[in-house]
Amino acid sequence: MEWKEKRKLIDKELKAKVVPILKQKGFKGTYPHFRRITEKKIDILAFLFGQWGPQFYVEIAVAPSKGVTLLNRKHFPPEIVKHNHCGHRRRIGDNPFDFENEQFDVVADKVIASSNEGEEWWIKN
Repeated sequence: MEWKEKRKLIDKELKAKVVPILKQKGFKGTYPHFRRITEKKIDILAFLFGQWGPQFYVEIAVAPSKGVTLLNRKHFPPEIVKHNHCGHRRRIGDNPFDFENEQFDVVADKVIASSNEGEEWWIKN
């Protein structure tokens, strides 16, 4: 199976298993970008896929509750701010998550397990 076909299958698995858990934890947004907006801050989670093979990263970030204004003075409000707008971010879990072996359900379970690492980081930040 070619990696582009694998990408479709991992997307399907992540949407079926991981996205509902993110929604239960208060995240909003659409795959692959999610935000949890609170009075004090915005927790951000994104799935970043490689261009050259069957792997991805889960990057988390935190932003001020009013959004982010970059040096060029462009403002990204809470509803559209993404991980790449934030200076305070990191990757969680396997780096990268690899789905070459076609065990898509196992990879999705690893993402779910790594979400606890994200929760701990967001609490501290």
